[in-house]
Amino acid sequence: MALARKVANDAQRFTDRHQIEAHTTEGEVLGLLDCARLERVLQNLLSNAVKYSPDGGTIRLDVSRPAIGEGWALIAVRDQGVGIPAADIPRLFERFFRATNVGTRIRGPASGWPAPSRSSSSTAGASR
Repeated sequence: MALARKVANDAQRFTDRHQIEAHTTEGEVLGLLDCARLERVLQNLLSNAVKYSPDGGTIRLDVSRPAIGEGWALIAVRDQGVGIPAADIPRLFERFFRATNVGTRIRGPASGWPAPSRSSSSTAGASR
C-alpha cells in the first residue's frame, strides 16, 4: 500500500483538476514482486485516468485482497472520465489502440494497454 500511496501522491502533483486518492481494505499488502515495474504500471494507469478525465474529478486507486486466495492483490483505478465503449473492450490490449469515443478531443500518443498488461503478467498478475 505504501507504493500505491507514493504513486498517487506523485501523480497528484501534476494536476489541480483531479483529486487522486489511494485506498485499501487491508493495513498492508505485502508480497514478492518487482516494485519498479509495478510502480510504472501504477503510474501509467493514473496518468491515463488523468488524461482521459479532462473535466477533472476524483481518481481512486484501490488495493485489496480478492477472495480468490492467498498471494493475490487486486488493484483497481476508478475515474470519472470518458469511459470505454463496450465494443472497444476486446481491443484494449492492442498496441496503439485508442477507444473510438476519444476522437481528437484528447491529444497525445495512444500507447494502448500492452505495457501494463505485460508488466502485470510478468509480476504474477493480470490486467482486466
